[in-house]
Amino acid sequence: MIVDIDKFINTRKQLKISQVALSAGICTQATLSKFEHQQQTPSLEITSALCSRLNLTLDDIFIIENSNKRQEEYLLQQIFRALSSQNDMLFETVVRTCDVRQFSLAGYQLLQLCRYFKVVLVTKNTQQAKKLLKTIVVSKLTTAQCYFFYAITAYYYQLIGRTQEAGQIVSDLLERKDSIMSGEYSIVKIMTIYTIAMSQRDMQHTQASVTTAAKGIALSNQYDQTAFLENFFWLIIDASPTWSSQHFVVTELTKNACCLAKMHGNQCILDKINQQSGGKQ
Repeated sequence: MIVDIDKFINTRKQLKISQVALSAGICTQATLSKFEHQQQTPSLEITSALCSRLNLTLDDIFIIENSNKRQEEYLLQQIFRALSSQNDMLFETVVRTCDVRQFSLAGYQLLQLCRYFKVVLVTKNTQQAKKLLKTIVVSKLTTAQCYFFYAITAYYYQLIGRTQEAGQIVSDLLERKDSIMSGEYSIVKIMTIYTIAMSQRDMQHTQASVTTAAKGIALSNQYDQTAFLENFFWLIIDASPTWSSQHFVVTELTKNACCLAKMHGNQCILDKINQQSGGKQ
């Protein structure tokens, strides 16, 4: 990532703000001085705060090179793949590979959303979730990403006992389900639907959860995509006690989930299927 440091310095001088005044409460003057002399680039959080004080955005001073943009897109694709297959090792490996200083502001926010999803829905670490929540700037998200953010937050609220607020968010999202599902396919859209279905399941709204999962499967089928499909199938299978008389349906769903889990390397789903079948899979 290339920094247009001249624009940053010229803006500071035009506003007649000294280094001491600009850095106050954000970082040390030495850190700001090193930044302006291109000796060191501070964290995105610090840089963003400095820019805000100058009425600049990160996009105003960061110039993304094509190679960096391609690398960013590749890393985010790998992160989505890891989340879809519930592959913790792959997720952590890719995240460690990410140099967020070379990410665009939009890419960094999407990365934080993915991390937020992981700590809330996968590891259920509410302390980490609380910290990540503070790094996500909702105003910088696209409409689809906003829906995703609120779906994760509803699940997070459930985890910390704010069930009434969680239910209200899910209700609001369901009122916007047509908007969520419309337009071009995106993995963020699929993950939003999955997260809503998971919230409904944990709220004991089993039938509603199955209906939402079925919408996710239908949307994936519409665009001939397979990401998260085995997770949707398993969510429906997990609800099978409510309609256990239809064993043949559960059997077919299990076969589909198993096939997709093997294709994606989703060991988590394979373990659940194996446990359900008593080790016969």
